[in-house]
Amino acid sequence: RRRSRVQSRSSRHNKGDFDMSLNKLFKATLSAAAIFAVAGTAAHAEEWKFAHEESPGDVQDLYAQEFKRLVEEKTDGEVEVTIYTYGQLGTENDITELTAAGAVQFSNASPGHLGTFVPEIQVFGVPYLLSQDNEVNKEVLSSSPTIYDGLAKDFESKGLKLYTMY
Repeated sequence: RRRSRVQSRSSRHNKGDFDMSLNKLFKATLSAAAIFAVAGTAAHAEEWKFAHEESPGDVQDLYAQEFKRLVEEKTDGEVEVTIYTYGQLGTENDITELTAAGAVQFSNASPGHLGTFVPEIQVFGVPYLLSQDNEVNKEVLSSSPTIYDGLAKDFESKGLKLYTMY
């Protein structure tokens, strides 16, 4: 029996060594799995979400589709753009809230809906404010210091950045 106990202790000791080896192997396997998981995610493209307030095929969707094409082309597929059309992520205000929270990276919204976040932008809803000359409007809406410098802080305070108006 003593021998049996000694063997048992010896077995436990060997089992302890075996358990320790298993523990090391398990940790090494987990470490390797974590490295592969990180490497695996690095191989996937980054996703940008673009939401707008119109149906597929409408003007905002055409802009979004062109944006998607250009981004994916210029990044050699490193960035994939997923487009969400009207209603897929909620209302226009929901889309703006999701954009401000960072859940959506880009959105296209009318000044009326943005007005609940930045009231000053509602001035663009005033009838006859803009010229009948579209070239003049294009210049004003794409490069006006009043829009892009003056309102920038108001948008940033809400977690938004105004890139362009059209």
